[in-house]
Amino acid sequence: MELLIGYIFFVIGAIMDENIGGKELKFQFSGRIVAANFPEEDEKALSPEKILWLADRWHRHDFREVMAVVSGSCVFKLKNRFYHLNTGDILLLNSMEAHTDGHYPEAGSVYWWGSFWTDMLRIYLWQEDKITDSRVLALGSFSDFIYHLWDEAAAVDGVDARSEFGSVISVLSNNFLRNRNSENNFMARNSQSRIMDKIIDYINKMPSLNCTLDSLALLAGYSKVHFQRRFTEYTGMVFREYLLRKRVERYFRIMEKKEASLKEMADELGFASVAALLHWKQRNKERFHL
Repeated sequence: MELLIGYIFFVIGAIMDENIGGKELKFQFSGRIVAANFPEEDEKALSPEKILWLADRWHRHDFREVMAVVSGSCVFKLKNRFYHLNTGDILLLNSMEAHTDGHYPEAGSVYWWGSFWTDMLRIYLWQEDKITDSRVLALGSFSDFIYHLWDEAAAVDGVDARSEFGSVISVLSNNFLRNRNSENNFMARNSQSRIMDKIIDYINKMPSLNCTLDSLALLAGYSKVHFQRRFTEYTGMVFREYLLRKRVERYFRIMEKKEASLKEMADELGFASVAALLHWKQRNKERFHL
């Protein structure tokens, strides 16, 4: 039943994606970069509605992310501190830093996201509160340069590095924005990529993470072998590793959001028993600080 319901939403979502139009967008770096170790630069009051919205929408994961505000503004919660970001600002998120999941639906707001997975950059375009486009860009050894510049830019005294990093992100984001609807886009998304978009979204929204490679291949309409190959190309990791990371992310969300029994935690993380959960925690304790 869960698979059937997921398939219905999967198809509806694919149809909706085909009807999302795009407008000409361009990112212009403001010169301001925000990272978790920076002092908050203003003390703007938040409305009760925004405070409530932010309180329930956060997560963390073991890869870095960068966000550029293409238009509009947003309030972002990063490690229990609020940051007000405006058009042209850039946000840096290091591995395992708790941060806002999604965006408060400000009218006309657009955000460019880059997620660094191994040697691959996953690019997302958020328009108001929805992801409307995505791409994958192989980085190879270029990722070493990005990380080195990132660390310099995230230092409190890294003023020159912030300017350089802003220029790099401007090039990446504007190339994506300029060519996202072009047939000549070297990161062009084909129908298979759109299917994988929906598969990842389906996994993220599952009440429990007990999906299997076979069930997802059936949902996508692929053979198991072909699906496994496409999944690895799309995410930069094998299915088992991806599911492990999603469990770690959800584990921390449960731990920090509410008090939950071990049985409830096991159910939400997709484990058959409490013993299986405890074994998983012990096996991954050092790697993910569980």
